[in-house]
Amino acid sequence: MRKIFKGRVEKMNYEEKKFLMELLDEGKKIYKIEFLLKPEAEFKSPSMAKIYKALKKKYNIFLTIPDVEQEHVSEEVNEYLFFIEGDIEINALRQDVEDICKTEDVVEIFFIQKLIKEDLEVTETEEVDKIVNQSESDQTGTFEDGIKNLKEIDIKRIDSVRIDINKLNNLTNLAGELITCKSQLNQILNAFKETNIKDKTLSNLISNLEKGILRLERISFDIQEGITSLRLLPIKNVLRKLPRIVREVAQKEGKEVELIIKGEETEIDKIILEKITDPLVHLVRNCVNHGIEKPEERIAKGKRPQGRILIEAYAEGENIYVNVEDDGKGIDIDKVKEKALLKGIVTKDEIERMSDDEIIEFIFLPGFSTADKINDVAGRGVGMDVVKKNLSELKGEIKVKTEKDKGTSFLMIIPLTVAIIKTLLVLAGDKLYLLPLEKVVETVKIRKDSIKSITGKKVCSIKGEIVPFFSLQEILGYQKSEDDRSYYFGIIVKYRESKVGIIVDRLMGEYDVVVKPLDQFVGNVKGVVGSTILGDGKVVLLLEPEQLIERVIQMV
Repeated sequence: MRKIFKGRVEKMNYEEKKFLMELLDEGKKIYKIEFLLKPEAEFKSPSMAKIYKALKKKYNIFLTIPDVEQEHVSEEVNEYLFFIEGDIEINALRQDVEDICKTEDVVEIFFIQKLIKEDLEVTETEEVDKIVNQSESDQTGTFEDGIKNLKEIDIKRIDSVRIDINKLNNLTNLAGELITCKSQLNQILNAFKETNIKDKTLSNLISNLEKGILRLERISFDIQEGITSLRLLPIKNVLRKLPRIVREVAQKEGKEVELIIKGEETEIDKIILEKITDPLVHLVRNCVNHGIEKPEERIAKGKRPQGRILIEAYAEGENIYVNVEDDGKGIDIDKVKEKALLKGIVTKDEIERMSDDEIIEFIFLPGFSTADKINDVAGRGVGMDVVKKNLSELKGEIKVKTEKDKGTSFLMIIPLTVAIIKTLLVLAGDKLYLLPLEKVVETVKIRKDSIKSITGKKVCSIKGEIVPFFSLQEILGYQKSEDDRSYYFGIIVKYRESKVGIIVDRLMGEYDVVVKPLDQFVGNVKGVVGSTILGDGKVVLLLEPEQLIERVIQMV
């Protein structure tokens, strides 16, 4: 039985590839249809069976993955492959598939490709599995031949083991528990240090405890790094499907597009890899559909007829950067303004005061599209909001740069791993909260009388720059009590292209924590990423500064 991985079927096995290769060797013309289904759709399996039966009446479909004729195909499967043999007019096939898909509202997008031998490349693991299977099944003394064949394969091909992702997740959780224990020991140590202990023996024990905690800290860090490295996969696993998508969409739009990919070997956490697949696909599709012009239009602008899309991935510090860039016409700011006014998102006065960067942010709103017509590639207002949502879930961000007739670039900035993150623990009122350290620009101590009010908003001059400030208590809906303190602590965070200050009562220090998402019964609370347990057993919420500030703006 074929295994299911997060909605995708396991890749073609050796025998299937061998069978398709033999057909190609015989001169057969084979076409592959790849269906990507809507994850939220219902009755996917029965709907795909109907699509199969409808196409089967007109075309020779000799193989489907998974097998749609099975009685039970998992509803978790979001990708189907149909293989058709025959002398087919590809545009007619595409039209037939489009017409049939309209009757079954489960297909997000589909791609049609004429199969070539390069698409059936046998991987090293499959080659090893084939030889082992041959050795096991052969009962006539050819086991030695199988061993001999195995030795001919580079030892690096089998110098690895497959690890169930659930086992890795369990190890990650245990590493998190270890870090929690380390924090608890640190708190005990700090409590001892604050006590005036005159007993020399006890002082020596405390000193030894401190050395042991430092060693535990080094070991836990090494364990964390080791587990993180086990979870890393090369980003080429996602990038390899993009050339086909570009080819299919460009062909449908009547455009010529060259795709350049750099940094395929950049490694990223498996969970993050799955989460950025949809954003990457949406961005590339948008580049082809919205960005790249048709050949005649490009020639008229003095450009070469073939457009170019560059995808570059690289690691820097604790982040992964994925840049998707095209040399097309750029984002039409005036058109975005027009659509925003038409939808009533902002008023004319408000939009006149907004910068271009703020206006571009509208493209990430649900249902927002600048396409003149609706088709299966664009105009439905879905896609860019998914990009923003997925990246927010990963505690990542996206930056957009655009220039008219020069092109647009989308830079995704994503943490290397979401397992264990560095945070800043703060006290607001009588409650503790955590903020991601990577979002904190700096912390400042500000005098109460240095905070001024301009049009009802608190501002303060920080190093010669006017920064707006908000009380964390007030953002979260608590009434801030007046006190006789002469100063506050301010946390300066990044918000889009500017800085914003968050006022708290006390900075408690930096902590490495394992964040658990909120329970599904709690739902999605804007500004709250998840929760963690501190060393003393307290449950503390992890906040997302950017979303908190958006909450304030919406209240205003």
